[in-house]
Amino acid sequence: MTVFRTDIQPVGKWIGSATDQKPTPGPQLDGSVLVATEIPVGSVYAEYDPPHRSYMWNGEKWIDQVSESHLLRAIQDSLDALRAAQAQALQELKEAVYEGPPQVAYAEERTFRTPWLSLVGLDGNIYADGDAFGTGQEVGLPVSGYITEVHFQDLSDTGSALELALFDIPLATAPTTNSAFSPVDADLDHCQGSINIAASDLANWGSNRMGTTYVLDKEFWAPTNSLTVYFIARGTPTITTTPKFRLVGRTREIWPS
Repeated sequence: MTVFRTDIQPVGKWIGSATDQKPTPGPQLDGSVLVATEIPVGSVYAEYDPPHRSYMWNGEKWIDQVSESHLLRAIQDSLDALRAAQAQALQELKEAVYEGPPQVAYAEERTFRTPWLSLVGLDGNIYADGDAFGTGQEVGLPVSGYITEVHFQDLSDTGSALELALFDIPLATAPTTNSAFSPVDADLDHCQGSINIAASDLANWGSNRMGTTYVLDKEFWAPTNSLTVYFIARGTPTITTTPKFRLVGRTREIWPS
């Protein structure tokens, strides 16, 4: 091993080359003892044999400058990529929040009103309290919203109270009109509540009656754009002319930009 030392100031570095091994603190071939602090930081050592490494003394150990430089370059490349990704994400967020076109312009609350619907499945016999008043029917509605009014044309002038039950799917077994309304337990999982139409809601207009029942925001959810409704007698009406009803409420509509 050949080691050259320079005492020229201000360099104060060891510069050496060999084909065997680098100078290492401890006993040397000439019998001397080399202390780590005697090797100036920044001293370099070159291997002539493959793989022709170049080493630098950092005060504690010899550093493979080639490997270190590759590692530092990889770290730097990763940091550069991370900074670029962060910059891109920040730009996209800025465009989406401040500059980009919104996906939804606004949500507007609107009133809806179903057409007049004739009750289905009624007969002319006297009904008892709790009987199914017809066989039920599907009513088209927005996907979600609130029912605020029920309008009812009592064309037989019965003046009898009713109950309107709301279900998101039909009952497992359709009720029989003029028989007790009796859904099974599993049906109740799909019930969205009921609305009472009081006899006092029905204004007597001579040969018929017109009812308006105001509801305090009866919320509904109609994923298929419809609910199945069932009327239940809460009196003892006899039907001579098929009554009609409609639902009034409000819904929120999303309007695209």
